[in-house]
Amino acid sequence: MITKNEDGYICPASMQATTVVSALRNYADQIGVKIKTNNEVKQIEYKKATYFVDCGYIYECDKLIVASGGLSYTNIDSPKNVFASLEKIGLEVSNLEPALTALISESS
Repeated sequence: MITKNEDGYICPASMQATTVVSALRNYADQIGVKIKTNNEVKQIEYKKATYFVDCGYIYECDKLIVASGGLSYTNIDSPKNVFASLEKIGLEVSNLEPALTALISESS
């Protein structure tokens, strides 16, 4: 992806967010990351270091990023169901507020 510096921010030369999405998807594909979208999550279980995600079909993975749309989508129940599943497998979910933000992770 060709980039340019805009006031200290590195942006795609196209100035289109879709260019960044395409670059991230291409890289994820190259390193074997599977991205599943537009699935209704019915349940999430965690057993023996493996996540089992039920979307009508059981997906198995050792790492999981949940991007449910959060509480900013007030017209759907899906995020609340996902949060309940996360609590059920022992992950803490607290202080939920609607917000728009970036996803930041640490490399492992």
